[in-house]
Amino acid sequence: MGARDPGWRLVRLGGRRALALGGAAVAVALGGACGGGEAGTSPGPATCAGGEKTCDGRCVDVDDPAFGCAADGCAPCPSAGVPMACGAGVCVVGECPAGTADCDGEAGNGCEIDTRSEDLHCGACGAECAGLTRCSGGTCSPISVADWLASQRHGWCQDEPNELMNLCGDVPFCFDTDVMRPYPDGLEIHAGFHYDGVSDGILFDLGGDCDLKRASCVFETAGTLSCSGPAGPRVSSPVLGAGPHLVTLRASEAGTWLFVDGVEVASGGGSSVAPELIGECGPGLVLGQRISYWWEDTSAGWWLRHAPFLLHLRSRARSDAWSLSAAIEPDPDSVLLFDSSGVDGVSWTDRVHGKVGVRCGGRSSPEASGYAVPCEGPGWVLDAAQACL
Repeated sequence: MGARDPGWRLVRLGGRRALALGGAAVAVALGGACGGGEAGTSPGPATCAGGEKTCDGRCVDVDDPAFGCAADGCAPCPSAGVPMACGAGVCVVGECPAGTADCDGEAGNGCEIDTRSEDLHCGACGAECAGLTRCSGGTCSPISVADWLASQRHGWCQDEPNELMNLCGDVPFCFDTDVMRPYPDGLEIHAGFHYDGVSDGILFDLGGDCDLKRASCVFETAGTLSCSGPAGPRVSSPVLGAGPHLVTLRASEAGTWLFVDGVEVASGGGSSVAPELIGECGPGLVLGQRISYWWEDTSAGWWLRHAPFLLHLRSRARSDAWSLSAAIEPDPDSVLLFDSSGVDGVSWTDRVHGKVGVRCGGRSSPEASGYAVPCEGPGWVLDAAQACL
């Protein structure tokens, strides 16, 4: 018993403080649970190998998504229903099921994109379907006329009797030489509109009555559209039902053709002269009731209830098959294009010549004596079927 009792002493063990009694190898840890983990980890072994951390009392890989991807935490990665992985110390989506992808880099929402049908990420992240194409089965394919029409919910309300839209601006009659001129290569007029399916009246009227140098389409009986080009024969459509439609009138020396929703429905013989539009004798450039009928009492009940969303005048009659892109997109042959891109409140800027071009009017505007006045009422609406028809 004469040996000296060395007593207790403070030592370091595994980076932590401990008490050692004499030369005994057993130590009692101080200052918290024994182990090599740092703040945010759970109790475990005194030390873990490189690339490991202590979680749930054992050493695990730092980049094990079941315990998170940070070196100082054990919270698991969000699953979002798909396998997760670690990348640069953060949780990332591991592998997406076929037909899906993680395009926003957010692990929390997993594989958020359906690459089989998403136009902005068709088949892969960032692969956008441009122009008149839509994503189908992971491939960009041309959109059908029916699908395009179904997407056209907007339009300009013409829900008051004897109301028109004058695309030439403030003038009562149009003498704009950009439009009122000969068309040696023929012309095409594409008109998109929502129709109530029962009313009669004028859809559009361009040019002047003198020498029949005008082009027009008129619903003469409910659902039946009758159209004629300058000095050309009149052609008629089958009955059109309620809803959105796209009508094309093609006129040249060779003949006159009428297309409805991309399908040729009528044609007629040509003339010996090229088509020409003139300003004399009206009606001008109008959608809806023509000016020279405003003051006729017999015309009060002859009114087309509709909402136009497109009028595209082109300076060449194509000889090839009808094309949706040619009908709705501007190109070097475009003379006038009225569509949603130029609408600004109750006015409209012509996409081709850059001028303000919509004025309204009718028998409800006595101060204008039937001439064009500033547009009133709802104007351009996002849901024409609900707001106008």
